[in-house]
Amino acid sequence: MEAALKLFRTESFKKNDFKLTDSPLPPCRQFEFVGTCKMGPKSDPEAVVDESLKVYGIDGLRVVDSSTMPKIIKDNTNAPTIMIAEKA
Repeated sequence: MEAALKLFRTESFKKNDFKLTDSPLPPCRQFEFVGTCKMGPKSDPEAVVDESLKVYGIDGLRVVDSSTMPKIIKDNTNAPTIMIAEKA
């Protein structure tokens, strides 16, 4: 909390008139972003990564999260996402 208060005292926050509030926030909803980073051959214009999870056109970059899953699973995506990261 102290770090947040220190941040609110900076010029940027003062200039933009940000304010702290103690109003309750709505509960967070969990979103699982899957299928947003298509895996496929380089000839596929919609494919973003290859079978090794390497991003086409950017050397040294891989996508290692659930976005490479083609469809959402029924359960939590944590374990499959860890397995994807281990593959990379």
